[in-house]
Amino acid sequence: RLQTDYIDLYQLHWPDRFADDFGQSEIKYSKSNFISFESILHDLKKFVDQGKIRYIGICNETAEGLLRFIEISKAKSLPKISSIQNCYNLLNRSFENDLAEISIKEKTSLIAYSPLAFGTLTGKYRNNTKPKNSRLKLYEGYFTRYNSKSSTLAAEEYFKIAEKYKI
Repeated sequence: RLQTDYIDLYQLHWPDRFADDFGQSEIKYSKSNFISFESILHDLKKFVDQGKIRYIGICNETAEGLLRFIEISKAKSLPKISSIQNCYNLLNRSFENDLAEISIKEKTSLIAYSPLAFGTLTGKYRNNTKPKNSRLKLYEGYFTRYNSKSSTLAAEEYFKIAEKYKI
């Protein structure tokens, strides 16, 4: 039990359908795994109206998904999506492709997850080191976006810049 009267921000994790599985960019659509955006917003409205939830957000969502939530909430007077939590860091800037424009225009705040790219940007994986219990060691082969050749080279350059400025 949460022992609180309300939740400030209720984030829905992959709220509607399976899409962009941690950078795999493979849209997996089928009617069996689809829940309507409107249905989700109607259910959330009940909790917002009761004062149990103040704001709602989504995460791991695409531009199409964010736009659909926004359009339906406007058309049906349903709760507005206040935030989107997607991956954003110096090695993964895909948010800037189309979600940033929508977020700015619609005043939907970004909550960046993995801002240090699973630790890659801290330098702990330099020289192909994978410390015990680190994410890239525990989930070897899964998060290749952070240990690919281009990511490793970019992280090394960022590390040199940080060293130069002692940050």
